Amino acid sequence: MLVIYLPNLIPLKWESLLPTEISNERGFTLIELVVVIVILGILGAVAVPKFVNMKERAIISSMEGLIGALETASTLAHAKARIDGVDSQPTSTIIAEGETIELAYGFPSIPPNNTTPVYGITKMVDTPSGWKVRHSTVYDAWVYWPEVIPVDAGTASCYVRYRKAAAAGSRPQIDFTTSGCRNY
Repeated sequence: MLVIYLPNLIPLKWESLLPTEISNERGFTLIELVVVIVILGILGAVAVPKFVNMKERAIISSMEGLIGALETASTLAHAKARIDGVDSQPTSTIIAEGETIELAYGFPSIPPNNTTPVYGITKMVDTPSGWKVRHSTVYDAWVYWPEVIPVDAGTASCYVRYRKAAAAGSRPQIDFTTSGCRNY
C-alpha cells in the first residue's frame, strides 16, 4: 500500500484519490451533435422564408382591405345616387355625411386631369396610412400603392387601381396587381 506523507497534512492513501465508482455520465457524441445541427438547419430553411414573406403578405392584406373599402364606398354612393335619381347621369353629385361626392354614372368619380386629389372616391375612402395615390396611366383611373415601394406603382407591379364607371349600368373597375410586392 502506497502512503503519501506531506508536511503538516494528514497522510493520504493513493487509492483514496481514485474514483471509487465508474460514472455513467457521458457527453454528446459527435454524430449526435451533427444530427441536431442538421435538424436545426432544416427547420431554419423552412421557417426563415415564412418570416421573410411577412412583408409581402402584410402589403397584400392591406390591399385587400383597401379593395373592400373602395367596393363598399362605391356601392353606398350608388345606392344614394339611385335614391336621388342621378345614377345614370355621366356626371352628378350626392351629399353624403355633409360632403359633396362627385359621381360618374352613379358611382364615385376620380379627380379629373391631375387636379385636387380630394374628389369623388377619395372623399369616401381615406388613403391608408403608408400608401401613396396618383392618377393612373390608364384613362380615368386612380392608383394606390404602398410607400415602402421606392418606385412607381406600375414599375413595381404592386398596386390597387380604381377606374370610374364608364357608362350607365356599369360599375367601377377595381383591380390589383401583386406580382411585384415581394420584391420590396
